[in-house]
Amino acid sequence: MGLETAHPTALDRLNKRFTLEAFATAASALAERGVALRVFLLIWPPFIPVAEQDDWLLRSVDAAFSCGASVVSLVPTRPGNGAIDALADEGSFRAPDLDDIERSFALALGHARERGRVFVDVWDLDRFAPCPACISARRDRLQAMNLEQIVLPAHSCQAAVHGLTMVQEQ
Repeated sequence: MGLETAHPTALDRLNKRFTLEAFATAASALAERGVALRVFLLIWPPFIPVAEQDDWLLRSVDAAFSCGASVVSLVPTRPGNGAIDALADEGSFRAPDLDDIERSFALALGHARERGRVFVDVWDLDRFAPCPACISARRDRLQAMNLEQIVLPAHSCQAAVHGLTMVQEQ
């Protein structure tokens, strides 16, 4: 089920049309029927201040596992659907970059520990990467973390180390 975030204001402004309590009730109904629960959370959802993103992601992970999830899937919030673009224009949204995605996944994975599995969506990851020189290595790291369920050492971009300026084509 798509919870997106446990942040009450953001949840309401995303027009999810449910509260965290209603989500928990639905999750409980699934559990009573023996249905496993996978919860989808957004990385960097709109309406949450930048300084609070990491904290609310961990609160959302806690909420998902408290509702009985065995899996949490993190999905980077992607612009491009019109609504998200309008939110960016008004200052209510900033798309995550690859550093944000990697940090969010590492935080959530470390935070979840024995409670369940955490995965990150790596589809279309290139759009979040400012440097085409290191995207393959960084994607491989995230995929390995998905499989192994451990935080692996971050990739050091050699282009940045050597002071090269990389511009991503749009």
